[in-house]
Amino acid sequence: MYDGVLRLPLPPGCEVVGFADDNALVTVEKHLTEGVLISIRKIVKKVSFRVGSTIIESTPVIKYLGVMNDHRLNFKTHLENAAAKASKPTAAISRMMANNRGPKQHSKRLIATVVTSTILYAAPIWAEAMQR
Repeated sequence: MYDGVLRLPLPPGCEVVGFADDNALVTVEKHLTEGVLISIRKIVKKVSFRVGSTIIESTPVIKYLGVMNDHRLNFKTHLENAAAKASKPTAAISRMMANNRGPKQHSKRLIATVVTSTILYAAPIWAEAMQR
């Protein structure tokens, strides 16, 4: 099943490691690197591993390309972070608007657009997890 993955052509410094039903892509980085141990267990232990002379500690969540990836890949942390991030510009825009008889339709549309674009960032990646 994993033979195709294990035989992928990779750039120099990258290697695919397979054990039982798990795969990992290992790369060598010149700068500080983070790692997350992906597991279905409720409690995930913190692990350390060595890449060359660098020791990497696992973290419960890492941010990669703007998406918060947690140990279960359920993206709960990402959505919490996105909601908090969306509330800041919403509050700022709301404070700038006059408070006479509530916001107008165009003001509501502006706020909705800002919130939607912030929350739906990278949605194709985490949308499937939300259905589960």
